This record gives sequence, structure tokens and C-alpha cells, in this order.
Amino acid sequence: MTVLHNTLNQSRLSLDVADALLKTDEFAFAVIDASFRILKVSNNFKHLTSTDHDPLGLTLESALWEFVGMEDELTAVLHNKSPKFQLQHISRTLSDGSDAYLHFEVTAQKLQNHQPGLFLLIQDQTELGIAHQRLTQQKNKLYLLKNELDNTNQTLNHTIKMKDVFLSMATHDMRNPLSAIMGYASLLMSTNGVKDESARDEMLHAIIDQSNHLNFLIDDIVIVDKLKNGQLVLDIEETAVDDILTKTIEALGPIIEKKHLTFHLTLQQEPLLVPVDKQRFWQITYNLLSNSLKYTPDWGKVEVNAKLTKTKFVLRVSDNGLGISKENLAKLFNIYYRTDSARTSSISGNGIGLYIVKTIVEAHQGDIFVESTVGEGSTFIIELPLLGQNT
Repeated sequence: MTVLHNTLNQSRLSLDVADALLKTDEFAFAVIDASFRILKVSNNFKHLTSTDHDPLGLTLESALWEFVGMEDELTAVLHNKSPKFQLQHISRTLSDGSDAYLHFEVTAQKLQNHQPGLFLLIQDQTELGIAHQRLTQQKNKLYLLKNELDNTNQTLNHTIKMKDVFLSMATHDMRNPLSAIMGYASLLMSTNGVKDESARDEMLHAIIDQSNHLNFLIDDIVIVDKLKNGQLVLDIEETAVDDILTKTIEALGPIIEKKHLTFHLTLQQEPLLVPVDKQRFWQITYNLLSNSLKYTPDWGKVEVNAKLTKTKFVLRVSDNGLGISKENLAKLFNIYYRTDSARTSSISGNGIGLYIVKTIVEAHQGDIFVESTVGEGSTFIIELPLLGQNT
């Protein structure tokens, strides 16, 4: 374009000759006076710019909206303070609905009366514009893909890190009941033995309790693996869940007594017959209740309410414990996740209990909700559909 423009200037060709040279679909031109009014255009000006009106006599900005607000730039070119003014990759919609990309270049031009003027050269760069647009789109796609890969990599690294933390915590959690079992067993097997029958029975019960706790920890690890691999199979049958709730509370009795907690269980009716997998429902209740007990301070209060409606079973577990912030609520059921307050406290945990609860509840086509206020406590609500109500 520049070579062609220089040829026009250096050869001082007449505008008629210029018109002949530029009489193609690729180039068009306009001659403009000092007041920015169009004096002459090439024959293909209207076609190339996709305009219907006659541009002669109009100001440049009236004929071509792209030049609105460009008076200062045009004035600088007119008075030779700037060699040229360009607008690149200007998109225009043609009459057939397709897009054209134009390049505008304005330079100073002496008019036939030797007055200062401007020469506008327009080049159709549609093919180049489309190529540029596609290149930009590909760059954007690559940028988005890179971000997606970066995020995936960060998530993977975080998961690996949290899995390592989980294994460390799980090992720690298992060591406690193993130590207790070994300690009581050693006393019972010692040379002198335990003479007092009630003390011996108490130790045997403690061994059984710690064995059950250890078995529960192992079950959690096994089910996490099944859940992650989509291998969980439910054995659904109508079950008296009030019995499971009662047995779960009995199993957690030592914790309740040790922390001097006030514990209330309210059952709307008995039996509460609900279609569930017995073993998995036990894991739901044990994980949910132990979580609530864990984060409730000594001398605190925990309330459990279970009832049936016409279409679902509803279980509410409320406590006056630490509470959960809104930021942490969104991540609460993520595997290996622990809240900030939990991580910085002395409370042990591996971050899989609530993940197990939510996943098993959803496998029963149920829902789980949380209501919580920091410093006041939390309420977990589980809803499971009754027979014939599965969605």
C-alpha cells in the first residue's frame, strides 16, 4: 500500500490515473479537503466500504463512522506534523452478511488548486483479517487450555498432598486404638493377671470398643477407595433406622461422657422404617455424629432429631460447637478437606468423614444441607427418599 501511495505522490499522477490504478476490488480511495469533506472517490468506494449513500460532499466522519472523533489525528497529518494515520483490521458487515476487514491509511495530499488536503487509501484485507482473527482465536484457546491444565495440575498436586496428609492422619488414628488394645491385652496376659473380675470385664469391653473403632477406621479407608472408583454397591432394604441411630449413640457414649456433653435424641415415632443400606447408613450416622461431637467443646450440647414425612426421612444433627464460615462451607464435603479452624486446632481428623457422608447420601438419591454460624454451632440436615419416592 505504501509503495503504491508513494508512486502516486512522486509521479504526481492525475486523480483520473489514480482512479484507474485503484479500480479493483482490493483498493479504493477518497480525496479530502482541509475541512475534511470528500471531494472525489474511486468508482469502487461504495462497494468496498459497503455504504449506500453518496459520499461526495460529506465529511469523512459522516461517510465513514470509523473516523468519528479523529479530527486531531487528521489535522496532524494535514499539517505534516504526522506522516500518516492508520486504522487497521476494521470489520464491516457486507450486504450478504459476511464480514470484511479493511485497512485505512490517510496521508497529506496537495489538491489540484495546490491547497492542502488528504488522501485516504482503503485496502481490502479480508483474507488477512480472517487469518488474524483465527490466529487470535487459536491463541485464546491455547491460553484457556493452558489455564485449564494449570488448574488441573494444581488440583492434582493438592489432592496428592492431601492424600499424603490423610495417610499420615489415618496411621495416627489407627495407632491410638491399637495401643489401647495392646495395653489392655498385655495387662490381662501378665504374670499376675487382673484379679478383679469387674476390672477384667471392663478391659475386655475396652478392647472390643477399640477394635470396633479400628474396624470403623478401616471401613472408611476402604469405602473412600470404592467411592472414588465408582465401585460402591448398595444393598437397599426397609430398615428401622432408629435402631441404628441408638446403637451409634451407644458406640459414641464414651466420647459423650468424656466431654460431659448434653445429648438429646428425639424420634418422631418408632420404628422409623426407611429404605437404606444398613451398613452404609451406619457409616452416615457414625461419621456425622462423631464429627459433631468432635467439634463441640466440653460441656457443650448436641441434639439429634429424626422423623418421617410423607415422602422422605429427615435427620437433623445440631451442635453448639465451633461453627463453619461461609468460605469453608463451599469446600466442606471435599475429600481430605479440613476447615482452617480444624487444621489449627488440636482436634484430630483426616478430612474424609463428611465426604463419605455426602457421597453415600447422594448414592441413596438423598440430599445433605448445612446451616452454620461461626462461634454458635452447626446443623446438618439429611433427607432420604422413602420407597417409591426416588427421583
